[in-house]
Amino acid sequence: MTRKITNRPEQDLQIMCVNYFRLQHKDKLIFAVPNSAKRGAIEGARMKAMGTLKGCADVVILSFPGKATFIEMKSGKGKQQPSQMAFQDAVEKLGFTYYICDSFDRFKKIVGAI
Repeated sequence: MTRKITNRPEQDLQIMCVNYFRLQHKDKLIFAVPNSAKRGAIEGARMKAMGTLKGCADVVILSFPGKATFIEMKSGKGKQQPSQMAFQDAVEKLGFTYYICDSFDRFKKIVGAI
């Protein structure tokens, strides 16, 4: 049984998945895209100017040869926002893989296929 890390289920799921991945898949790279943090107007404008993209997936996995997989974490009744759907569409049109992950078991199946 995994101990709950925060009172934020999507963050808990992402932490558990990233930790698992880094232990099991040392030949691949996983990283988070921290888009969802609340920011003030000035910092938000700065982040947007720096390239932050609304709707970007929570996690990106890079693997050989030149493969990228995008994963959006959702928990409970969480649903994709329109900006996330648009990002998924853009990523898939470019030939990349995009998944919605709602459980640790689902994550293990996703990364098993990478």
